[in-house]
Amino acid sequence: MRRTGTNAGGGRRNPRAFPRQTLRRRLARLGGMAGASLLTAVMGIGMAATPANAAETEVEDVTFNWSVNDESTGGSYFGGCNFLVAGEAGDTGMARIWTANDAGTVYKTDEDGNFRVGNTTIRKSDGVAVSSFSKRCSTADGATVNSNTNAQADDNHTGDFVEITGGTGTVDPETDTADIRWEGSWTFAYYGGMTYWTISDPHLKVTNGKGAITGTYSGYGTDMDDLSKWIKLDPVEGPIANLQNSTVDVTETGFEVTPDYLGVETDTEGRNIQDRSQEWWGAFPQEWIDFNVATGQDSYWYSSAGGATSIQPRKPTNPITVEIASPMPPGQVPEAITGLEVGPGHNSASVSWEHPSNGAAPKYELAWAKGSQSVGQDTDPKNDSGWSSQNLGAVKSATINGLEPETEYTVALRASNKNEDGEYPEDLIGDWISTTFTTGKTPAEEPPPDDTPDSLPGGDEEDGDETGDGSSSDGAVFRWGMNREAGSGAYFGGCNFITAGEAPDTGMSKVWTDKSFYKTKAGNVSVRKPNASGDWVDATWDNKCLDRNGKTLSTNGKDQWSEQQVVITGGERTTSGDGVKIQWKGSFSVVFYGGMTYWFAKDPVLELDGNGNGTVTAEASGYGAAMYDSSKWDKLSSTTITLANVKGVDVDKAESDGGFTVTPEYLGVKYSGTGGEEDSGGNDVGGEGGNPNKQAPRTAENEDYWGAFPSDFLDFQNETGQFSYWFSSDGARDPYKPTVPMTVGYSEDYDTTAGDYSGEEAAGGSGGAPQATNPDAGAQPDGANGGGAPEAASAEEADLSEDRSAFSQVAQDAAGMEGIPTRTVVIAAITGGAGLAATITSIVYFRRRLGLDPAAFV
Repeated sequence: MRRTGTNAGGGRRNPRAFPRQTLRRRLARLGGMAGASLLTAVMGIGMAATPANAAETEVEDVTFNWSVNDESTGGSYFGGCNFLVAGEAGDTGMARIWTANDAGTVYKTDEDGNFRVGNTTIRKSDGVAVSSFSKRCSTADGATVNSNTNAQADDNHTGDFVEITGGTGTVDPETDTADIRWEGSWTFAYYGGMTYWTISDPHLKVTNGKGAITGTYSGYGTDMDDLSKWIKLDPVEGPIANLQNSTVDVTETGFEVTPDYLGVETDTEGRNIQDRSQEWWGAFPQEWIDFNVATGQDSYWYSSAGGATSIQPRKPTNPITVEIASPMPPGQVPEAITGLEVGPGHNSASVSWEHPSNGAAPKYELAWAKGSQSVGQDTDPKNDSGWSSQNLGAVKSATINGLEPETEYTVALRASNKNEDGEYPEDLIGDWISTTFTTGKTPAEEPPPDDTPDSLPGGDEEDGDETGDGSSSDGAVFRWGMNREAGSGAYFGGCNFITAGEAPDTGMSKVWTDKSFYKTKAGNVSVRKPNASGDWVDATWDNKCLDRNGKTLSTNGKDQWSEQQVVITGGERTTSGDGVKIQWKGSFSVVFYGGMTYWFAKDPVLELDGNGNGTVTAEASGYGAAMYDSSKWDKLSSTTITLANVKGVDVDKAESDGGFTVTPEYLGVKYSGTGGEEDSGGNDVGGEGGNPNKQAPRTAENEDYWGAFPSDFLDFQNETGQFSYWFSSDGARDPYKPTVPMTVGYSEDYDTTAGDYSGEEAAGGSGGAPQATNPDAGAQPDGANGGGAPEAASAEEADLSEDRSAFSQVAQDAAGMEGIPTRTVVIAAITGGAGLAATITSIVYFRRRLGLDPAAFV
């Protein structure tokens, strides 16, 4: 998507054109797939199959790209430039130029300072590099556009564009009809941030080639003649783009269309009247302009007086591209991957590529190693200990974290396809492609603000402490139990629990039998739980599977859980303007099924803007386990994930109170991704629905607890085997999945009580569930029925409506063995030597061995 300074004939650029490497070439390459069935991709971009005679097709993970117009990324008369940022901008409290110190409070970034929030990314015009505060006024080639307001001059705008992934909906190419929604926001910052507003959640609706994209406007009101005016504007629903003057050519692979502008009239009585004398005259939607009367930007969205060398030719709309990847038919060998590009940061790299020309492969393997490495037919990075790797779904980009600054790396990529049976055989794996890159220098801890001379209004001199270094203090405390499911009884292995520190490598998926794996304390981290009196005490190996009343945790217990909390002390709190940032040092492990699957979170960081909205992020790693192959055990690469999104913290009250308690976002949160495994390995439970590999629909029955943890958190859990335990999957354990309150104290003397507890143990003890309730569960000592094996429950106690699935392949095999009664199946020799014998008193359909929860029981 590279813009050029001149056209093919060497003349100046056409101000109305979108001279970049557009989607058309990609659509043309994918055009051969137009007759192929649209299948749901296993782990990423894809489309659900519909009946052969149906024209309408469901689509998932559709990508929306738009640079809006050249003026929105152009050099400005003041403040350097106009630019785009990802997410909804916070409140600056006044009309002023943004500075580097506003990161995390006014504008959001990822850990490397890039403009990336959730599904939304601001990319440079090359389509690979991600924009950032330091790059906001530069082209992809590094040329500055500062103060260049001549639409005919080279490098007068950056060409940055917003990319929103994860769109879902339907398309009907036969009738040029589409209905697609995206969840994401981006902000227009004009005059270096003096005036800004936000668009959220685009919704495309086109019928017979005509339609519109709508969304929500929000932002802050000011007056370019009176910058003392500053108000928060009420959100307004309105059109983002009208699509009436052009016919939208909807195809199975996407489309490109230029929204209406040229020739569109407006009667807005803003700062200037509309000028209709030039070839570029026109206007954005009327509602868009009306909203911007309050922001002070109204006349920037329609043509006003000015010649060819003014900003006027930069105002017309640029094309919008909607990209749908056609899946690769099963059995085809992936053709060569092209367009491998790397955008290196100082400790990470953004990698992007094009799908093979014969379709979007359902699976990609990304590998990287230090130095310039040879990659070819005789070199397989997956089998070389010097390489790190990760498996990806049908995506076209990924981020590598944990790299060293100023270091050369080689990155390699290959695609894999499925056969008709859904397997990935060796003969359907494509060739590796590779490239080398060098990471950048570690940025200064406090980079100076760009392009803000001290003499300008709104500069650092006038901002004073609000945008200065801020203040900091140590001793903040973090307390959180994540959700009740993380501290509840499990269908196998006793219970789920949290332990301090990074748990050691067990070498395989198995129930923990070594007490040394569990740690109550590790550095600044401890795990606490309430006792019967409601006082906080240390959680231990012996009480981790007990509630405060000493009752064993059970999946049949009502509202029963351990009430555990991870507690991290010594946090460094920094305030800047109205925002708060707290960084903690320490790790904790989240262990499910007694140790069969676990992962770590390291060094959490809380960031809140002035409105009390923000995130808790951490560096995550652990071990990857497979639901159908208990021998699979892979060390996962470290990656930064969002542990929690928080909203509505009263930052002023928190400051006076010395802390706050907030329940992180979950209820009502939608997760559009997929993961896990689609089928049940030939062992269906509860009908033909297969394993839940995506969020269940919201219904009247589940709306009280329907939701999801953050999207990138769930994407990470797809590798750990815990995927659907963190969102609503239409299972019996769904009520235990919503987040529990999180407490942040600004000093160690800020504490909360444990509160009331209403948990009830299951009637009749374990209620027939094959649970290992002993702390040493999973171990089979010498001698028959040594203490690690639970006693068999009586048939009268069994709940025959629930599947009591176990993990071991041995158990699955045993279910089909002759001589074993249909109502009793003995599970033995789990995970190669760590034996567990359990008698299951129900009709058992063995389904999966790890993580994903079928609707029948989890």
